[in-house]
Amino acid sequence: MSKFFKAMALAVLIVGLAGGLYVGNLIYTEFMTAPWDVVLGVNDDSRDMSVIKAAESKYRWKEVFITAPDGTRLAGTYVPAARDLHKTVIIFHGIYHNRGMSLTYVPMYRKLGYNVLLVDHRGFGESGGRGTTWGTHEIGDINAWVTWLRTKDAQVKIGMHGVSLGAAMELLYAQTDGGHTIAFYVADSSYGNIMSMATGKLESIRSESPLIKGVKIITPFVEAATWFHTGHVLDYYDPGVAVKHMTSPVLFIHGTDDTLVPPEEARALYAACTSQKKEIYFARGASHAMAYQTDTGEYEQKVYQFLGEHPSSGSSGRL
Repeated sequence: MSKFFKAMALAVLIVGLAGGLYVGNLIYTEFMTAPWDVVLGVNDDSRDMSVIKAAESKYRWKEVFITAPDGTRLAGTYVPAARDLHKTVIIFHGIYHNRGMSLTYVPMYRKLGYNVLLVDHRGFGESGGRGTTWGTHEIGDINAWVTWLRTKDAQVKIGMHGVSLGAAMELLYAQTDGGHTIAFYVADSSYGNIMSMATGKLESIRSESPLIKGVKIITPFVEAATWFHTGHVLDYYDPGVAVKHMTSPVLFIHGTDDTLVPPEEARALYAACTSQKKEIYFARGASHAMAYQTDTGEYEQKVYQFLGEHPSSGSSGRL
């Protein structure tokens, strides 16, 4: 009789594991294919290239195309400084936007004499791909851009400025060997934990889904599915984990009125960050990714103070 019960227990265990793996894979697929523009309540402006194309034509800026490690074509725009001081900042846009969004931040760095590289994340703008992979490929994409800059100028000092998704992706890169060579990071409106962010947002529009409600219970199976598909565990996708391995200076920026990614996320990132030089700035009254537009002067001053650099006399940085 004991053999029968042992066999039954083994059968139940096998069925349970198989079921858990099946559901875990469903949840992984849900996260990777969800209509995030609907989930997050943002417009999909990612393919409207009119703004950046107008700027490229007007100022004769150079379009740049490189190939990611997996063969995906990546697009960008290189904005040269009036005088090359061997320093360049890469600006990363938010989800469902393209490099045209990043034009907002160009004058701030031109005042300091930086070359600026605006890039399209894969799946957005003119870059190939079907959408964000939440870091699976983006880390390699960022490294490809860094390699391109260093090939262009072996003396270059590289900084990074990311907004929303762009901030999260640069923080994921910051923990890598290549990321440790970056001179500074400005992370504006980054989320901290991908699972909490995704689950919370999906719950808001799919509250009836038992898959989403039960995600915390079967997290190990979601981990297994993620590993199967990507070769990484969930921690790999969390800026909150990545900042524990940072060494470069970092400035965290967040709006006090951000309802998409609560300000507490920025506080947690700052607290967990291991960089010797780290600062945090909360923009009063700013909603998600709108700190610069809410108070441009204060935003610029916070960045300048963090970098220890100030515009030269008469430098406007205007486009």
